[in-house]
Amino acid sequence: MSIKNLVFSMIILVLIVSCSEKEPVNVVINKFKSETNFDKKLELFNSYKNDYKEAQLGKQMLSSLINQLADKKDYEKAADLLEKNNSLATSQSYNTIAWEMFRNKGNLNKAMEYANKGVETARKELENAEANKPQNMSDDEWMNIREASLGFVLDTYGNIVKESGNKTESLSAFEEAVKYTKGKYGDINQSYVSALINAGENEKAQNLIKKFMSEKAYTEEMKGLLKETYTKLGKSEKEFDSYLKSFENESKSKMIEKLKEEEKNIPAPEFTLKDLNGKDVSLSDFKGKTIIVDFWATWCGPCLQSFPVMKRAVEKYSSNPNVQFLFINTWERVENKKENAQEFITKNNYPFLVLLDDQNTVVKDFNVQGIPTKFIIDKKGNIRFESIGFDGLADEALAEISQMIEMIK
Repeated sequence: MSIKNLVFSMIILVLIVSCSEKEPVNVVINKFKSETNFDKKLELFNSYKNDYKEAQLGKQMLSSLINQLADKKDYEKAADLLEKNNSLATSQSYNTIAWEMFRNKGNLNKAMEYANKGVETARKELENAEANKPQNMSDDEWMNIREASLGFVLDTYGNIVKESGNKTESLSAFEEAVKYTKGKYGDINQSYVSALINAGENEKAQNLIKKFMSEKAYTEEMKGLLKETYTKLGKSEKEFDSYLKSFENESKSKMIEKLKEEEKNIPAPEFTLKDLNGKDVSLSDFKGKTIIVDFWATWCGPCLQSFPVMKRAVEKYSSNPNVQFLFINTWERVENKKENAQEFITKNNYPFLVLLDDQNTVVKDFNVQGIPTKFIIDKKGNIRFESIGFDGLADEALAEISQMIEMIK
């Protein structure tokens, strides 16, 4: 599933302490990350993969190249690159090829082969986790990464096995996937509860769906699965809406309590930036209004995934003159940042007021550590809430933004 590669793309590249005689490792990493041409990236990989005392840099570079080839559906080239560098192969690399082949209706037998290799590799990585732990990571952090790696590739394996018709083996793989990912990922949880329903274990599936929903580790599709288990357990469809409503009300109460605990009251940094029309826009222009400041970039997957929700939020408050949304484009990696942002907004028809933080000064002033990050600012210019990331739950995200706005109106 896309979440697997997304999660690993967000894991910080593990920095190794030792350096080659050629260049410091951070210089190599920056060169590799900033290079857009695949062939030149491959040259860098071949030049540096054996230059360091530890193999972690080469493994991360190889994974990045495999991801790029898989995105282009060039599975044969990806597999060939992996075979030539099998000493650097990770479970993530096998998982990427297996999942993309499966997702794009490629050779199912080949996908199964790579998924199997991925599971085997992930189990070995977990067994030898202590010996391979980077010096700059805690035992818990490294173990969580290793367990998640196994969970992700088990989910891929489960989906491929399910497609081949082996429901019993797929159920076992999904159960283990949820165990190793600690039930944190909605799409993996959905695979498991769907398999439980197919196996006739409706009560267990229903209890797990309720648990995952209460922990915000579910997908929108799981609401439909909850209804399916509800009716299969002998309840009426007419009763389901009130059942779901009571459950959602309970979740809303928990969300409000959580927001109250997270609420803050600190002055927002003042700024003036240009919009896409070249006009200066200042935060102080909107004093007396509730302001939602959203930091984003066109290369940021979670940012783009959140935008349909943000469009719904903008449209919901479009007739309210006391609520203003500002979308600050920052951390871009292209030369013409204005043209890049304008093209994206126009192409997707987003009704957003976009401001250009082309020097990355405002994002620094707000002490943003990752994007997307949203700040909810009250009428006096104070930050009251900060929301980091996007978990893919559209209705939940809209409800949370709306609740934050309502709490400080």
